[in-house]
Amino acid sequence: MENYTLPIEETIALVRQFPTPEFMLRRFFPEIGLTGKTATWTMYPNTRERAKYVPFNAASDPQARRPMSHKAAQMAHIRLSKYIGAASKWNRRPGSNQTNEKWAVQDQISDEMEELNRQIEYAKEVERASVLFGGILTLAYADGSYDKVDYATSVSTHYRALVSNWSYVGCDIIGDLQSAIHAVQVDGGFKPTAAIGYDGMINDFIRNTVLQNYMKESPDGIRALERGAWPRLMGMDIMTYDAGYTEGGTWKSFVPEGLVCLLGTSEQTGTVMLQGEADDLKAAGNPGRFSKSWETEDPSGIHVLIDDVSLPIIEVPTGVCVIDAYAV
Repeated sequence: MENYTLPIEETIALVRQFPTPEFMLRRFFPEIGLTGKTATWTMYPNTRERAKYVPFNAASDPQARRPMSHKAAQMAHIRLSKYIGAASKWNRRPGSNQTNEKWAVQDQISDEMEELNRQIEYAKEVERASVLFGGILTLAYADGSYDKVDYATSVSTHYRALVSNWSYVGCDIIGDLQSAIHAVQVDGGFKPTAAIGYDGMINDFIRNTVLQNYMKESPDGIRALERGAWPRLMGMDIMTYDAGYTEGGTWKSFVPEGLVCLLGTSEQTGTVMLQGEADDLKAAGNPGRFSKSWETEDPSGIHVLIDDVSLPIIEVPTGVCVIDAYAV
């Protein structure tokens, strides 16, 4: 009797080979696997204190312990499945000349798993954006309940720093960015390397008279104005994020309107995507995304499933500064 399903090892390898959507925030949250389904992490500031000198043969200068706070939260759990009925086993990809029935069914398994995988990737990008731009991750469950993870960035003194309204062509965007950069340097202990902003941020930059005068002072700035692009400014990569997702058929942007996030590298801010063990007996406690397929006799068909347990964290919340360009 023909077995149309794929072994678990093959489904896991298959999912790992799927192309990953080119999400902008993904590079700031490298994945780290761990056992269990609870995330624990430590939040700490980076000192900017200058060391004092001591005479030779003198005792060391004693310093206070590094201030830290510990956080723990249950990881976000996504478990998606699809059913491929027996009647559709010969449905082939457009343009496919597949003549082997088993391979045709396994093509469908691959296609359906890839779509489930994309849904998970979109959910995880929403999580990353929630951490950076809102400081709170809300996990809305399918049964209507929800949990919240507070990353303590919303109480930071420089979170959503007050700025002028960037929609006005004469506003001081340079001054606003300098204030945000200074906030990260003082509290975070490093200079931010990237500014990720809302869809219309570059348009506001190009129309701004103060920025135009600033950019015209260098050949690179003149070229940036001519191209309508802003690759770097004040030592930071300038990135406009115009991508988004749908929820219940409604389009939503990853970055809320008017918000700009200044941050450093993953090593500086301590941003990581923790990957826990799947909620499935067949996963055998191994961390990472899990997948499987199986047959049912009545009704006759194949089920495909992907399970993901993960949570984004940030260890240096003072290394992130979010400004609201339209608040004033």
